[in-house]
Amino acid sequence: MDKIKLDGHHPLVDGVIRRNITTYYESRKLKVPDDQEALLYLVSEIGELADAFVDSKSDDWVRNNSKYRSISDEVADVLMMLYVFSMQRNLNPYNCLVDKMKRKIEELK
Repeated sequence: MDKIKLDGHHPLVDGVIRRNITTYYESRKLKVPDDQEALLYLVSEIGELADAFVDSKSDDWVRNNSKYRSISDEVADVLMMLYVFSMQRNLNPYNCLVDKMKRKIEELK
């Protein structure tokens, strides 16, 4: 595995993602969920991702519905809801990840 470079925060990327999510919600005329709603939607989307994954691993997987779920679409939904939750909490998921990794690496020293 390649070494991960913990190179700090990326406000430009964060801004682009936030704008894309805002545009998506506005274009579809969706209500932006508050933090509690976003967290519950996130859990739901993780379940849909798990369902898509299990379905992709077996030809005889049986569900009580026949809705096809794309793994890539479900990953997108999970990331979007994680980002919406984070936005409502004034957090940046990437920064949270980098900060935690740096802290855990420091604890090893």
